[in-house]
Parts: sequence; C-alpha cells; structure tokens
Amino acid sequence: MFKGMNIKKVCRLIVLVGMMGILTILSGCIGLMPLDLKSAGMMNVNTSDGSCRVWLYDSTLFSSGYWTGGVANGRANGEGTLVLYVDNKVKNIEYRGSMDFGYASGQGKVIMGAFDSYGDLVKPEMVYQGELSRGLPNGVGIMWVYDDKGNLNYILEGTFRDAAVTGKYFYTKDGKREVREMK
Repeated sequence: MFKGMNIKKVCRLIVLVGMMGILTILSGCIGLMPLDLKSAGMMNVNTSDGSCRVWLYDSTLFSSGYWTGGVANGRANGEGTLVLYVDNKVKNIEYRGSMDFGYASGQGKVIMGAFDSYGDLVKPEMVYQGELSRGLPNGVGIMWVYDDKGNLNYILEGTFRDAAVTGKYFYTKDGKREVREMK
C-alpha cells in the first residue's frame, strides 16, 4: 500500500495534528490501529498577539505553526485555523475547527499534503473531517487517503477512537464501497 513513499512522507503521515493527530501507520494501514501516544505534547505556535500552545501527536516534526483563533490560559481556544510548518515555513498541515485549551475538540477538518507558497493545497496526502476530542479523531468522521501522486486511494467512514476506526465502518476504494468491521 505504501510502495514508493519516501521515509519523510511516511513520518509526516504519523503526525497527529495537535488536535488532529490523525494518522498512524501500523500493520501497513492508516487510521485502523490505535496510536502510541508516548511522544505527544504541547508545541508553541504564533498568534496575532504573540504565541500559545497546542497539543500535537509529535511536535518534533514541525518547525513552527500559527493559530488564528482565541487564546485562554496560554493555549489555543475557540474556533480558528491552525497551520503547521516543516522545513522553514513549508506548510504541511492545516486544521480548521474548534480548540479547547490547546486540544482539537468538536467538529473540525484536517488537511495534510503539499501546499504552494501561497498556502494552497497542490497535492493532498490525507483529509479528515469529523468529530475530535483530546486532540484526536474521536467520534464520527470521514478520512480520505491519497497516494504519493495526490490521487484518491481510499476512504474510511465511521467512528474513530483515538484516531483509529472502530466497529463497523465503510471502506471505499476504486468506486467500490463495502462494510468492514474492526474488532
């Protein structure tokens, strides 16, 4: 499934965007297995008034970030957009949604991929839209996973628990939709 993907791209897939710590690569699957959260922590990101902290699955993968929403007790809070950068301001992840004291919470959308210098997505890697809590996909959501050329590979629709799909879910690939179950 991941043939042809370089190690840097695989590492980026492991990231769970603060709130979104969305992906993991375990047993050759994305979004199907629970995460190892040992390296999770808070990261300082810029705001219009200074900085605040956000929770990320692995903050060491990012060089900087920016939050457009509110701040409470030094942490991102309320509705806004979080942008995370690698390698000197190369945008890698964008999260649009709600934050609760530094953690993604409520409805949100995570977009990961290659962005141009204007911040526009030019090659998607993964998109998740749905419920988040404690900084991770927790609840009903949809995850679109793309190949290394930016073409849609497959879609997962169901209930997520700590970024892993649980119970019965829909798996769609090549226009074929089937019900699967994660036990």
